[in-house]
Amino acid sequence: MTMTRPARPEPGQWRDFRELAALQDARLPVIADAAARAPFYRARLGDAVPRTRQALRDTGLTTKRDLREAYPFGFLAVPRERLATYHESSGTTGVPTASYYTEDDWADLTHRYARKRVGIGAADVFLVRTPYALMITGHLAQATARRAGATVVPGDNRSLAMPYARVVRLLHDLGVTLSWSLPTEPLLWAAAARWAGHQPGRDFPALRALFVGGEPLTAARRARIAEIWAVPVVEEYGSTETGSLAGECPYERLHLWADRAIFEVHDPRTGTVSPEGRGQLVVTPLYREAMPLLRYDIEDDVEVRYEDCPCEWHLPTVRVSGRAGVGYPVGRPGSDPTGCASRSRYLTATGRPPAASSERPSAPVSGSTQRSSAWYPEPLSRTRCSPHNRTS
Repeated sequence: MTMTRPARPEPGQWRDFRELAALQDARLPVIADAAARAPFYRARLGDAVPRTRQALRDTGLTTKRDLREAYPFGFLAVPRERLATYHESSGTTGVPTASYYTEDDWADLTHRYARKRVGIGAADVFLVRTPYALMITGHLAQATARRAGATVVPGDNRSLAMPYARVVRLLHDLGVTLSWSLPTEPLLWAAAARWAGHQPGRDFPALRALFVGGEPLTAARRARIAEIWAVPVVEEYGSTETGSLAGECPYERLHLWADRAIFEVHDPRTGTVSPEGRGQLVVTPLYREAMPLLRYDIEDDVEVRYEDCPCEWHLPTVRVSGRAGVGYPVGRPGSDPTGCASRSRYLTATGRPPAASSERPSAPVSGSTQRSSAWYPEPLSRTRCSPHNRTS
């Protein structure tokens, strides 16, 4: 059977947020019908398939608990023969969740990951320094780089065969131009490089940018990494269940890929769901074949805004504070990982703790903190406030 691949939109094909919403509405019936073929949604929805925006709003949220209880193939909407890959999340805050993709899903995944303000090309040597195994992060970076014709260096950061001395040697000797890693990694590379007699900002002239995600990254920490390596630091936000959800425009603002998904914000205190504001991110991917998800609550604390940006992409911006419910008792109130890092930085710079506030900790001033279990397992992704956790 020959499958017709859907035409996927790209920035520049809509002129404002109203046209963006029209693109979403045109695609919604297709993905709703696809979801209805999965056992989970067939049982939940019956004949009430949400083919309109209002009907979608009336549909209950899909939760991580739903994914776990439907393990392994309760969300499968295509014949098993069409699956290309099977993945699981890291299970940072619970039992891992399953996800699966067709070849056409992978075309969508790589298109979204490639949307970076520093592009990937055939002349690049791309170091993938993230986990492979069941998580999608390493596989997605490699597939995207290969699609662009780049040379991939698969430097899995969970392998004993890749100590930091070897990473530095490969960065230097192979002329690595781009890398994908936790934000902590370039700081460790810098220490290893100096140990080997190299200066990070001078002796790696081929390096063009550092792609990072998977742990809290304040504006100060990002600036410090960029200063050490003398290249841009480009953030990415996504999850194993969805792939890339947001990326940076040329003006370094993080935009949700709302041409490929419908995003909402759920306030767990009131139960209300809105198109923008503060709360937990809810996503309905619009081009997912194997595992369509309707109103999936990722459980990340975010702030979503529909506002003008000089890039003229006409996509909502997002600030991500981290995993909902993951906070630490640092004064009053408690702090999420980003706030923890900011308080630590303030204490280091001034010698005194920041003033207590009765307000909820704010989202980062710039960029995002990619969800802890999105791409990475717990040991390197969950930050605790202690004298041993430096912010740079």
